[in-house]
Amino acid sequence: MTSLNNEEGSARTEMPVICGKPNPYVINLICKENGIKQDSHGVPLEKMVMIGDNLHTDIRLGANASIDTCLVLTGVSPSAEYVQE
Repeated sequence: MTSLNNEEGSARTEMPVICGKPNPYVINLICKENGIKQDSHGVPLEKMVMIGDNLHTDIRLGANASIDTCLVLTGVSPSAEYVQE
């Protein structure tokens, strides 16, 4: 296991934030930084969509962030895999 150190070289005490897909952290951060909330700026959260070519990362990220998803079948996840799930 690797430890993270601060600028002084001592071990950090806070837990790292895992922000890779399918964790919705990045979507939440984008919304927070841009003031996007339900009915905010005339763009409700329901108008967002996650477009991706991987069921296990891109589409799951959209589902975890409670936004709509669009699977592109020309990428990582072939249509046969989509039918199986």
